[in-house]
Amino acid sequence: MTMKIIVLIVVQITFITFFNCGKLNAQQPEDCPEPAFVFVENGATFQGGNIDDFRNWVQENLVYPPEDLENNISGMVTVQFAINRAGHVINVEILRGATSTMDEETVRVILSSPEWEPARLGGRYVCQQFTIPVVFNLPE
Repeated sequence: MTMKIIVLIVVQITFITFFNCGKLNAQQPEDCPEPAFVFVENGATFQGGNIDDFRNWVQENLVYPPEDLENNISGMVTVQFAINRAGHVINVEILRGATSTMDEETVRVILSSPEWEPARLGGRYVCQQFTIPVVFNLPE
């Protein structure tokens, strides 16, 4: 009898875990249940384009930090992020920063990204990781 109860509990836990991990909630981004991939069969796409289109979108949506502008500071921020299986930006991390205000602005813009079409590997949606430079050039 105890063995039967243990098996039932294990089956229930497996069932609950399987169905909860597989759900996609478009309203609230989910973290990647497995490590994010760098190379996939079909990469995540941004508004029908690729990572270069996203980089351009980021550059166009940056607001130069006034403090850095006043002090004639330019710089480059290297940022890493992932696109989850629901197409949302998650896990934004500054790998190499410039100033704290440039770093904060980079994170703000990356997180404000519209939804992506998620990456696919083996016919299923997967998380994909990206690393891009964000350049702050002083206006001329």
